[in-house]
Amino acid sequence: MRFLYHHRTRRRDGQSVHVRALRRAFVEAGHELQEVALQPVGAPASGSKRSWSWVTRLPRPGLEIAEYSYSWWSRRAVLSAARSFRPEFLYERYAFGNVGGALAARRLGLPYVVEVNSPVIEEIEQHRGLMLKGIARRIERTVLSTADLVCTVSEALGDLVVDRGVERSRLLITPNGVSEEVLSERETADRAEVLEKLGVPEPVRSSRCLVGFIGFPRSWHRLDVALHALLDSGLDTVSLVIVGLGPETAHLKRLVQTQGLEGRVHFAEAVAHGEVADVLGAFDVGLLSGIPPYAAPLKMQEYMAAGLPIVAPDQPNIREIVDDGREGLLFEAGSAESLGRALKELALSPGKRQELGAAGRATIRSRGLTWRRNVELVIERMEAICSAKRAHGAPVEAGSTPGRTAVASTDRP
Repeated sequence: MRFLYHHRTRRRDGQSVHVRALRRAFVEAGHELQEVALQPVGAPASGSKRSWSWVTRLPRPGLEIAEYSYSWWSRRAVLSAARSFRPEFLYERYAFGNVGGALAARRLGLPYVVEVNSPVIEEIEQHRGLMLKGIARRIERTVLSTADLVCTVSEALGDLVVDRGVERSRLLITPNGVSEEVLSERETADRAEVLEKLGVPEPVRSSRCLVGFIGFPRSWHRLDVALHALLDSGLDTVSLVIVGLGPETAHLKRLVQTQGLEGRVHFAEAVAHGEVADVLGAFDVGLLSGIPPYAAPLKMQEYMAAGLPIVAPDQPNIREIVDDGREGLLFEAGSAESLGRALKELALSPGKRQELGAAGRATIRSRGLTWRRNVELVIERMEAICSAKRAHGAPVEAGSTPGRTAVASTDRP
């Protein structure tokens, strides 16, 4: 199928990993897409004519206005791209304050898919404050009511979307996945070399059990709980490596110093996503110390694909993927004592770690938790939706709408 892939995603974090991986999976499955974005993740960094990072440095009121104003650009960009590309549908990763894709889809008569990754209004209101909540809600209602298909990364998030008026018949759960090659048999990277590259000091390397966290530490990751758990005297042979620097890193480093954990916790720079599998192979346990109740953390599936046992909070969204005692051990969310017990059980039993890790990798395979499977699910639904629309009348001619040239990249299989 031919479609436009519209998003407003910056390059660095898990959002861009998701966009890049899903985009690649669509192309490898034989579909043709054109990416519409201010900074396409499909293009090399040097290929972007303009950096939009300055927008994120605006004062909060200015940033919110800029996010609403993006709707004007995105509508024109989608209309222009559709005129030349002639897509069968529009796929959009929803962004706060953006109604441009929905308006363009209505104008063109195009089937419209919206991928929702979080309740963005609540997130923004909690973490930075919100001036014009009424406008944000109206935009969200317009987007959700216009969509022919709404994809969410977890059932918990799907329930939130249904509460906002989306019929379950328009809902599709597409959990974060892994690439097919990660699951293929591959040569294991040398553990010592990987840890040396990460700058991990000898006291941490020689721990009985090396726990790994990969990502950009934020407050909701609750790595402070993990640091408090390490104070348990029964965990003195357990060390933690945090790969990736984020907004919470400075606070965590101060905690490490005040708690006397300097010889057991190491902070490493982020690695390219293509190196993640090798890095995870150097750990004994994959840590997920905290997560919002609606999220589907990308790292969880990557830990499982790497054969790592998972330690994660006991929450409904985690239990969608992980069974306690099968792929990992679940602990009481926010409890350092409960987390410490889980770590202690795994530290004392290499056999248990191997058993849980193998089960996790098998679960990824058996449940098809891959980007390729997500593509199959989306395309199956969109083929049906497009066929139904054609049966009820010809769609609006995509090439008939005037507009200006979009910043876009095209991928052809």
